[in-house]
Amino acid sequence: KEPDELAKWWKERKLKLVETVRLPTWSAQAERVDVASEAGVTITTWRLRIGEAWTVPLVEFAPANPIGTTLLFGEKGRTKLADDVQSQLAEQRRVVAIDPWYWGESKVANKDWLWALMLSTIGDRPIGVQAGQINAIARWSQAEHGNGPVRIVAHGPRASLVGLISAATETQAIGKVTTIDAPASLKDVLKGN
Repeated sequence: KEPDELAKWWKERKLKLVETVRLPTWSAQAERVDVASEAGVTITTWRLRIGEAWTVPLVEFAPANPIGTTLLFGEKGRTKLADDVQSQLAEQRRVVAIDPWYWGESKVANKDWLWALMLSTIGDRPIGVQAGQINAIARWSQAEHGNGPVRIVAHGPRASLVGLISAATETQAIGKVTTIDAPASLKDVLKGN
């Protein structure tokens, strides 16, 4: 395809993706909760208000003079991602570890599937809510820290899909995505039920 045709094709697909997942466009307001330092790394705990209804917990690990920022999340929660935090810090990258809705600290304890159904009754999609939160956090992080677009590292099949949706729809604030334990294709999701 010619470059203009390709750009038009991509724009149409991106709009279709936004429509399908009902992706909200939110902003994030940050409240610093705590700051500590350990082994040359500044550890900052934040509470981010996303849009009007959501709050996302976030822990930032910043080495001296970071060269970029990595947004890290997974289905089991940010507390299970210590090895990834260490590997990103070894690359001199700031790490922003989050628990979007439905995972980690933001997981609903009992009958969590009912909350997903409730969201659907008002026209939202759980995957859209998560991608919207991640996009808002990526924009906030880029504005707060600079260093260009953030890198995403997503753990788990669902988190990987959310990370890919975020990267496809927020091309200014997200520059690269690494998925871990992602399905090879969405067909795998249907085949595996």
